[in-house]
Amino acid sequence: MAKLLAIAIEQVHAKGLDDESVELLLTQYRLGSYRAAGPPLVIGHLVGISIVALNCRAIEHIAARLQVTSERGLNSQHAASRQQVQRLIAELLDESALTHSLSAAVACERASYIDAVQFIGSGQVLLAWFPRLSKPEAWFFQPLLLKNSREGAVYFSGLKAAAGRETYPMAMATQPNVEDLVGGHGLNSLLVAAILIPSLDRMILLDFRLRAHRRMAAIALAIRMYEIDKGHRPERLDELVSGYLDSIPRDPFAHGDEPIRYLPNAQPPLLYSVGPDGVDDGGRFTFRGLNNRGAVDPDKLDFVFFLNGDRPRAGS
Repeated sequence: MAKLLAIAIEQVHAKGLDDESVELLLTQYRLGSYRAAGPPLVIGHLVGISIVALNCRAIEHIAARLQVTSERGLNSQHAASRQQVQRLIAELLDESALTHSLSAAVACERASYIDAVQFIGSGQVLLAWFPRLSKPEAWFFQPLLLKNSREGAVYFSGLKAAAGRETYPMAMATQPNVEDLVGGHGLNSLLVAAILIPSLDRMILLDFRLRAHRRMAAIALAIRMYEIDKGHRPERLDELVSGYLDSIPRDPFAHGDEPIRYLPNAQPPLLYSVGPDGVDDGGRFTFRGLNNRGAVDPDKLDFVFFLNGDRPRAGS
C-alpha cells in the first residue's frame, strides 16, 4: 500500500493537484507511524520506518515543483494550502512515535530472549533443531543459562539506551556489540546468546538515517514555501526561522550540536547530513553496486537530499 501511495503521489502531483498530493503524503506518513505503533516487534518497527523513508523520498521528488498557496495571494486552483504543508512539516519533525516504537521493540526482544533461555532451562523444546535438555542436564547447565540470560539482558538494555540517544555518535558510544559480548566471555560460555541474540546494530543506524531524512524533507518543504513567497530560495537556512521553521533541525550524525547542511548553489542543490562516519565531505556522495553503477549510496560519504528532485544514478 505504501508503494502504491508513492506512485499515486507522483501521478497526482504531475496532474497539478498538489492539494491532493500533500494529503496523500500525510496519509502515507501516518501509515508508517501507525504500523510502527502496532505490536512492539522489531519487524513492525522496520516496516514502519521503511514506509516513512518512502514518504521522505516522495517529498524529495516533488518538493521543488510543489504548488503551495502564497502569502502574497498568488495561488493556483489546486495548490496545497500552507496549513497542509505546515502540518506535514510538523509531523515529520515529531519523532516521538517512532522513537517510542524502537524502544518498545528492543524491550520486547529483551523479554523474548529471557523467556527463551528460561524455556530451554526448563527442559522444553524451543525450536525443532534446538537440543532438548533432560532434567539432570537442565540442572547442570543452570548456572551457564543464568549467565546467558543475564548477559543478554545487559546487551538489550544497552541497545535500548542507545536507541534513546540524541545523536548517532552518542548511540554508538552506548550501544553494545553482540560479537564483543560473545567474544569477551568465550563462545562456549555464551553459546545460547550467540545463537539467539540477533545483531540489531543495523536497526539503530537505519533509525538515525530516517531521522536525518525526515528533517531534510521538512526543511525542503520549508524552502519551497519560502521560494514561493520570496521568488527565490534562501541563501542560508537561518532565513527559514520564525516564518517557516521554529529552528533549523540538527544533524543526528554529527558530533556535537550541528545543523543539517545546505548547499543552494551546488550542482545539483543539496541538503545533507555528514552520514554514519561523522565526517563532513562537503556534500559529496558516491554510488552503490559493482563499480559504483547503482543508486546513491547512503552509507558512504555524506547522506544527501536533492532539492531539485533530480536524484542521480551512476552513468545517467
